[in-house]
Amino acid sequence: MKLSLRIPIRTAKQRLWEVILYPERFPSFVPDVRDVSVLQRTDLAALLQWRITIEGVPVQWTEQCRYDPQNARIMFHATRGDFASYDGFLSIVHAGGKVELQMEIDIDWGLPSFQKVISQVVEAKVRRSFMGMLVAIKRYAEKTSVKRNYAFVIHPLDLDLISIAFNEPNITSKRVDLMSKAFEWLPPFKCSDITGLKAFNGKETDGALIYCPLLPEQMVANNGEIALKRTIEAVKVAESLGVGIVGLGAYAAQIGRKGVMVSEAVSVPVTTGTSYTIVTAINGVERACELVGLDLKGVRVGIVGATGGIGNICAELLAGKVGGLVLNARNRTRLTELESRLAEKVPGLEITQTTELDWLIANSDVIITSTNTPSALIDARSLNPGTIVCDVSRPRNVSPESVREARGAVLVFDGGIVKPPGTVDFDFYFGLPPGIAYACMAETMILALSERYEGFSIGGNLTPEKAHEIGRLGDALGFRLSELRWCEQEVSKETIEIVREHVRRRSIGTWV
Repeated sequence: MKLSLRIPIRTAKQRLWEVILYPERFPSFVPDVRDVSVLQRTDLAALLQWRITIEGVPVQWTEQCRYDPQNARIMFHATRGDFASYDGFLSIVHAGGKVELQMEIDIDWGLPSFQKVISQVVEAKVRRSFMGMLVAIKRYAEKTSVKRNYAFVIHPLDLDLISIAFNEPNITSKRVDLMSKAFEWLPPFKCSDITGLKAFNGKETDGALIYCPLLPEQMVANNGEIALKRTIEAVKVAESLGVGIVGLGAYAAQIGRKGVMVSEAVSVPVTTGTSYTIVTAINGVERACELVGLDLKGVRVGIVGATGGIGNICAELLAGKVGGLVLNARNRTRLTELESRLAEKVPGLEITQTTELDWLIANSDVIITSTNTPSALIDARSLNPGTIVCDVSRPRNVSPESVREARGAVLVFDGGIVKPPGTVDFDFYFGLPPGIAYACMAETMILALSERYEGFSIGGNLTPEKAHEIGRLGDALGFRLSELRWCEQEVSKETIEIVREHVRRRSIGTWV
């Protein structure tokens, strides 16, 4: 007798996994389960003894379970009991943007002579019994779910990320223009639930990731016309989930006057996460300088994209902390306005403005880059040995290949990567390891935990004061800067030591 059962459940995949992982709790909420005893248990296996009733008839067996947390699957096999054999699996999958619990069972009663006579009657009763178990699990999981208060809109940065996220290795071999057009046809959808966010004060909340299937080149094409339409659709998907606030990531945060037009088209508050990105970028620079023995007060910091939202506020926050600033952007008028404002704020500060990126590279000890350009602007091999670069842009402004070829002579790291409190599970790969988030995501989490359902970072409402405020809120809730990372890897101790040595040589006048 083979049964194939499935049921949709309105809860997060991780929450449902936590329910089915402990069947010894089933008797408290599944009517036909009398007892489940744990005879042995490890992280990846268990030996369980079951006693249930099927249409009032008691049935018992002992089964060996194997757990596959990565694929949210439990395989089971009866070792003794009322069945001649009993094998199958219980699995959680995403189905059309929803979570579905699936059960496959193969049962042999060991009565071959009566098999044909009783098979139809028994199968119907067994099916009802096990389906009743899934229904009870569904009710319990949905009843005990934590309220989903926030959502975050993401979009793919390249085909490699799509290939890994959706387990489609053939995508990377396809023509980019062909795949781009296919993505353009796809509407945004919920790709996963976010679970495990728990602040230091004990407050917790769940969220959702909304996938907008447009590549960076598509997000900026036609002045962002298609991207604006798709981003609004993505936020409306989040809105339909009943969340209190929605965050926008990467280029979704830049279109429509940096979120203003998106906010005007929906009823839920929207934030871009830019304020917290600024805070964590500066924290990252301070951490990097400390690691290599560089005194921030004596260095010249170059800011690429200085007149943009992130670069502008980074310059203001750093003005009183560094030896000098080199401001780079394409618009000379806006550069002059920024220089005047900083000079008034910190009299005597050495400030240089330039539209030439090469000049900034040659004359900066530390560089922060944050632009809307969807391609690499900086070749790490052109940097002075010992230079620190905080690359906030997504896609990155520093060529990853050139960093590898620089062989540790410079310290390049991704800006704005944090560790949220609790055991956060995004249940989706977007380029970071489990439990780590981009700062723009984290700002949305901070606001949700703080019940601040407002467009905190949107349009031109970025100020040093707002950056300080979101930083304080994040610190109090338990958000922390992640270890310095670059291209999905932690910056190696070897690189830090090499850069430290270059800094030391430069300080004593023997820089080579």
